[in-house]
Amino acid sequence: MNKRVGGEAIMGLGGGKVSAESTRNLEIAEDLCRKGRPYEAVPYLQKALEDTRNLDAPIQLAFLAPNFKESIRILGDAKKLGEVFLRADLGEKCLDDDGDRVGHYWSLIETRPYMRVLQALVRFYVEDGRFDQAANTSIEMLRLNPGDNQGQRTWTGPLLLKANRPADALSFLQHWLEPAAREGKIVPRGGCDFEAPSKEPLSAGVIESLGKHVEGTFVYTAALAAFKLWGPCELAEQYLTIATELNPAVLLKVLGKIARPSLYLAVAIPVLEQRR
Repeated sequence: MNKRVGGEAIMGLGGGKVSAESTRNLEIAEDLCRKGRPYEAVPYLQKALEDTRNLDAPIQLAFLAPNFKESIRILGDAKKLGEVFLRADLGEKCLDDDGDRVGHYWSLIETRPYMRVLQALVRFYVEDGRFDQAANTSIEMLRLNPGDNQGQRTWTGPLLLKANRPADALSFLQHWLEPAAREGKIVPRGGCDFEAPSKEPLSAGVIESLGKHVEGTFVYTAALAAFKLWGPCELAEQYLTIATELNPAVLLKVLGKIARPSLYLAVAIPVLEQRR
């Protein structure tokens, strides 16, 4: 959800709710941070924060905070503020299931800054080891926007597993592995209307289809979820076989006991590379 292209690039952040001056200062701050110059970015970020409508400024501030707990505090405050703005702009029931906004958030440009705050919260909950809160926030994002224009579904299954919810993880993944979902049909509540997952082995036709038209991440996670629920069952073996054929590098790293890099390194390495 790149705010510098598309609707927000034309209409302004949040559909023009954020001042042009605040937007300009935020962009300068973000560009400086990307170049590994955060101290130079701070004055511009402080100016951007003067417009409380600019919820993207607290997101950038969270990435400069001294620890994850402070980052989460900053984003939690931004989330509360965002809810106030959403209700003012879209009505008191805009966050409620019985209103007419939930499920259509992508089409409402005013919601996008708030959705970016939620996505950043997921990130920092993971960094701080709060997997229950990370999973629940991810579920909330999919409730609001089941079409998932932010790609949050790739996080949700693994987060449910980390939160010790393998049945919910497999239910979620089986929703997204259905042919209709893989062809682009919106999954109700983004797949988070959890049901008892199926243990039935996959047919030859489903195996062939999944081997061509699915993300390896989904099938690897489904294999682990099935294994956690039922041990080395046929379904877990089928998912793992499909996943290995889609992306053998993952299983090779597992067998080689190669440590998973932290999210911090995933961000820091590109910055360090730019400094060379």
